[in-house]
Amino acid sequence: MIVGLALGLVSTAYASASGHVQESPEALLQGMDRAVKQLNYEGIFVYQNGNALSTLKVVHAWDAGRVRERLVSKDGSRREVLIDGNSVTYVRPSVKSIVIMQRSVHPGLPGGLDAGSWKSAYYRPQLGRSHRVAGMSCRQVVLKPVDKLRYARRICVGLRHHLPLETEVIDQHGNVVERMLFTSLTVVRSLPASEFAPPVLGSGYTLKRVQDSGPTHASAWRFSSLPEGFKLFAERERNLAAGGQRVRQLVLSDGVSTVSVFIAPATADAAANGSFLRSGALNVYAAKVDGHDVTVMGEVPQRTIRDIAGALARQSNG
Repeated sequence: MIVGLALGLVSTAYASASGHVQESPEALLQGMDRAVKQLNYEGIFVYQNGNALSTLKVVHAWDAGRVRERLVSKDGSRREVLIDGNSVTYVRPSVKSIVIMQRSVHPGLPGGLDAGSWKSAYYRPQLGRSHRVAGMSCRQVVLKPVDKLRYARRICVGLRHHLPLETEVIDQHGNVVERMLFTSLTVVRSLPASEFAPPVLGSGYTLKRVQDSGPTHASAWRFSSLPEGFKLFAERERNLAAGGQRVRQLVLSDGVSTVSVFIAPATADAAANGSFLRSGALNVYAAKVDGHDVTVMGEVPQRTIRDIAGALARQSNG
C-alpha cells in the first residue's frame, strides 16, 4: 500500500496494492463528469441534508445524446423527479402537485458538480484516502477552497466506473453539512423505456408549467461588486410568483458553487428583511432592494450570500 503522500502533491497515476490504477484528482473528476452523464446505471442512495435524512432510488440513462433520469423517494411522503433532456417534472402525490420545468442544467444527484469544476482557480483539487462504498473501491477527491467564501467538497470517485459513490459538502468549521452515499449501485448495458415513462396521475392533481424565458428588455439590475471568483453566467425570467408575476433569476457561479438571486415585486407576506434560513449546506437570505423582494440562496457560507445581496442594485432608466 502506498502511504504518506502529501495531499495536493500527487499529480500522476500510481498503482495501489489492490491493483487499481489511481489517477490524479483532475483525471478522476473528468472521468466522473463523463460517467455521471453518459453511463446507464441504477441504485439506492442515502441523502443527508443537515439533520434530515432520506433514501432515494435513481435510474439514469444516456439516450441518443440526452439524459433520462428518475429519482424516487423510498421513505416519507412519495416524491419523484423525472428528467428528460431539458424537461424536469416534479411530482408530489401527497399534495397532488405536479410541476414541469424547462432547465438547461438538470439537478441530477445531490452534491453533483458542474462539468469542468476542477478548473476553478478558487479550489485546490487534492487526493484523499482510498475508501469502499456499496462494496466498491473509490478514491476521495477533495476540492479545498482557497478562502472562507465557499465550502469544501469531498467526492469518493469509483475506481471502476468513475461514478461518485459518496459526496460531501463541508462548511468552514469542518462540519459535513450535506452528504450523499450510495448503498447499492449497478452499471447496466441499457434500461427499458418504461423506467422513464411519465407518472400516471389520478384526478385532482394541480399541474403547473414553469417556462424559462430570456428577459424581454435589458435588465436594470446590476452588482456593484461580487465576492471574489463569482461571476454572473445566466439571467432569466420565470413565472414563479403568486398571481402570475414574473420573477427574475440571476445565477452566479465560481466554477463549483452556484448561487441564485430571485427578484420579485414586493409583497406583504415576504420574509423579513435581512433574515437568514439554513437547511444543511443551503443558506437562504431575504432582503428588500428598491421596492423588490430579493431572495439569495446557495451552498456557500452566509457571508457570501449576504455580500451578494448587498451588492445588488437597480439602476434607474434615466
